[in-house]
This record gives sequence, C-alpha cells and structure tokens, in this order.
Amino acid sequence: SLIEGDSAVGKRRALFWCIVISSSVLFMANLRPAAYWLAYRHREGEGFTSRAWRDSETVKFLKALPSQTVISSNAADACYVFTNREVSRLPARYDSTNARVNTDFESQMTTLRDDLNNNHALVIYFDKITWRWYLPNRNELEETYKLPVLMRFADGVVYGVQSETVHVRTSD
Repeated sequence: SLIEGDSAVGKRRALFWCIVISSSVLFMANLRPAAYWLAYRHREGEGFTSRAWRDSETVKFLKALPSQTVISSNAADACYVFTNREVSRLPARYDSTNARVNTDFESQMTTLRDDLNNNHALVIYFDKITWRWYLPNRNELEETYKLPVLMRFADGVVYGVQSETVHVRTSD
C-alpha cells in the first residue's frame, strides 16, 4: 500500500508537470502574435480611439461647430465622445431591441427635414457606422428623404442648409 501511495503521488506530479509544460508551450507559441496585436492596438487604437476616428474630417468639422448648433447623427455616441456634447440620434425605422417598426418614423423624418430647413439644424452622418441597421442609411437620407447635402467628407456627410452657423474653421 505504501508503493501504491508513491505511485499515485508520482502520477499527480507527472500530470502537474505535463500541465505546466503544455501551458508554457502554448504561452510561448502565442507570445509573438499577442505582442504584435498589443503593439498594433497601442499604435492604431480600437473603436472610437482608432486612428481613423482621430483623423476624421467629419469629426474635425463637428468639433469646430458652435455649441448652440442643433445636431442629429447616426453616431450620437461618437459625437459625445469627441465633443462632450449631447447630440440627437437619427430617427430609427425600427426599435433596435425588438425589431418592431417605429410607426412615427415618417413624421420624425419630416420633423428632422423641417429642422434642417427652418432652424439650421444639421445631420452629421458617419460612414464608419455600419452596424446600426435600424437607422436610415446615407442613400435613404439623400434619395428618399431628400436631405440637402451641405458638405461631403472622405468619411461622412453633413446635411443642412447654408447659414452663419456652418461657417466654421475646420483646419487646425
């Protein structure tokens, strides 16, 4: 029975070392890709901290707008992150949580278009936001709802009418 006890301890010790060695091999095998990924994320950023967002012409335009400008956007969260100002979300065609049709959508779009034309509000549309299927896309805004294009950037569009509010300096 003493020999059987030594055998069980030896098996546990062998299993322990197999796990340690296997874990070390897996760790070493993934060390280089993980280091590359970390360096890339540090350099380029992730999400709203990515270089594409930091260098965005549309974000630069947004930052230069006077604080009293009324804005709606398909990226109200990004607008808040970059300017610390509240921005209204575009009207949603569907409820994003349950996919129910928004029965007030058409009237909300009419109100939005009226705000652009009469109150010099702006819609800032970011091309990078592709996952919000429940909001109208750029083609719908221009073709279906005939929102007037004020400015086009490489990464977005500003809808509205020319006014003193829009004469902003966008260069640094």
